[in-house]
Amino acid sequence: MRLITWNCYSRFRDKKDKIEERHPDILVVPEAEKMDCSRSVCWFDSKASKISKGLAVLAYGDYSVEPHPAYREHHKMVVPVIVKGPTAFLLFAVWTIGRSGEYVIPLMDAFEEYKSLMTEKNVIWAGDFNANISLDVKYRPKKWSFQEFVDLMQKHGIESLYHLQHPNTWGQEVDHTYCHHRHANEGFHIDYVFASESLRRNGCNVEVETHAEWGTTSDHMPVICDFHENPRN
Repeated sequence: MRLITWNCYSRFRDKKDKIEERHPDILVVPEAEKMDCSRSVCWFDSKASKISKGLAVLAYGDYSVEPHPAYREHHKMVVPVIVKGPTAFLLFAVWTIGRSGEYVIPLMDAFEEYKSLMTEKNVIWAGDFNANISLDVKYRPKKWSFQEFVDLMQKHGIESLYHLQHPNTWGQEVDHTYCHHRHANEGFHIDYVFASESLRRNGCNVEVETHAEWGTTSDHMPVICDFHENPRN
């Protein structure tokens, strides 16, 4: 199963073909314009500006998506989505919105609302979190730090796939998923896929695409995660 998260920087309709060349089964797209919800698409309005822009989750092939009955609109851009298909799981699609230093607040508030769902066997949190442990030091958040969110995920057996593949790099990631004003030398790793052990046990592979390939299309780079069906070394 291939899951991709990519903040498209709006106008997704003009960029859809390019990301679909990566053959996702599930695609999480922050900053996508309004879409009609159907068996294969969920779209949630950010209501953050006059421009119709929100969070989209698209399914392909034998997969389908639908909002979880527990979804509460006031949490806006942390959305539980039921994914049905060859690999079924509960997806928390993420696009945090707020002021610098406060992006973790919606993550923690949503977790508190949905913590009973963390008992599900297969859980994934994926999207644009707008947070990095290095930014905890820069902004000194008053309420919650991203480190606290990461620790909370780990307590529930949910790990960042990138950091399992690149141990000991929290806050020092060399693969930037976001480049400020699209400048390659002003980057941060703020897009993640966290997954429960049951989905990771056969191994997985994570790739962050390059600024050279995507810098003219968006200020974010796609994060591509492949979950293997059979055990691999």
